[in-house]
Amino acid sequence: MIYFIDEEDWLVKPYCEELKWRGCAVKNITTATDAYRELSDEEGVKNENIDLVIFDVMLAVDPDDNLSGTLFTRQKTDDFLRTGLVLLDLLIEKRPKVFPSRALIFSGVSDARLVEVIQDKCTMHDIKFMRKEDYTIGVDFADHIESIIKRNSGTTGQ
Repeated sequence: MIYFIDEEDWLVKPYCEELKWRGCAVKNITTATDAYRELSDEEGVKNENIDLVIFDVMLAVDPDDNLSGTLFTRQKTDDFLRTGLVLLDLLIEKRPKVFPSRALIFSGVSDARLVEVIQDKCTMHDIKFMRKEDYTIGVDFADHIESIIKRNSGTTGQ
């Protein structure tokens, strides 16, 4: 399963549809709260059932959920600008057999300071940072995602 963590489901829908057309199972989760709840549960989502998790950086949280009030506070997330990075750190701590090796950052962030923070995080964890503006059509995006999944699984696709 490929998980998309992005509240802009209308924006990622073409990417999801292209991946589904290729036979991939895809699920979009629209809040950091829901993503943490689902992906941190080893009993609910087995390690081997996670092919890749694609994180947006600026993510919505559920303000009425107590979990959001403790894990994704305004202070911890830099006014919610880094919510996806906080989520990634939490999942790395909770499930080190899955994260960060099956994580990818996919964001349209344009602020130079925040881009640098993302690049540093990706370098530290050896994960890919893909810019939304570089993938205007689903085919190119899906090609790239398939190659990452094949690399992670140790197959070359040849």
